[in-house]
Amino acid sequence: MPIMEQTRLLHKDNNVMISLREHVRIHKASLKIVKQRVENFLGGPEWLDTQHLKGRLGDAFELLDYYDVTATTLMEQQQNLLSLVSPHSQNVDLKLINEGFQFRERCSGTGCC
Repeated sequence: MPIMEQTRLLHKDNNVMISLREHVRIHKASLKIVKQRVENFLGGPEWLDTQHLKGRLGDAFELLDYYDVTATTLMEQQQNLLSLVSPHSQNVDLKLINEGFQFRERCSGTGCC
């Protein structure tokens, strides 16, 4: 697959990851509000009937935290990959890379390389 196409796909994936991370953050904020309301309106922190519900809400919040950290890590990795092919990068000239891949593809069957 050509470098430019791979770069476009990375940008598209990065946009999807940003969107998903925002959804996770919205859910975390909502779940935090639900946890507070359960504690404040359903008998306080010591009320035994809400302990199971609070435990499940806590587990869900931890899972959302994990998803948030995972999404952030994936975004950082994608940004690192994108920085390698950035047209502003001093180490990489996309035109030369693209020409190099095209040259390699042309020569691969002829044995000239």
